[in-house]
Amino acid sequence: MALPKPGQTVDAAGMGYLTSLPRKVVTIYMPLVVFLIVLLFPFYWMTITAFKPNEELLSHEGNPFWVHAPTLDHFKKLLFDTAYPEWLWNTVLVTVVSTFISLVCSVLAATPSSACVSRDRAASAWRSSSLTWCRRPSSSSLWQR
Repeated sequence: MALPKPGQTVDAAGMGYLTSLPRKVVTIYMPLVVFLIVLLFPFYWMTITAFKPNEELLSHEGNPFWVHAPTLDHFKKLLFDTAYPEWLWNTVLVTVVSTFISLVCSVLAATPSSACVSRDRAASAWRSSSLTWCRRPSSSSLWQR
């Protein structure tokens, strides 16, 4: 292990292998590009298949990664020929109601643990997160501060 040069910190010496551009490209940028392609390809595929007509979706000729004759027929069928808007509304309604119920329950459950009085805040946080009960302070101790 090489010692850091004068003026360098120990952390800076550890990244010294990235000083040359070819190493930086191979160790940082190429893996990042591969990672982004793998992550973004499904979104690209969903987008192009949404705009392809049925004949182009089922055809083996041509480039499968490009749309030659875009169409909005699939969107028209989804929005106007199926019950999708109703399903979407039901999903939104269930999401909003369940989030509201969860929020109310969380606030009601957190209220007693916020009454824990401790000089050590870390210990108080540990007690409330481990589901142990804290004694509520007496009314006289509140006035003695």
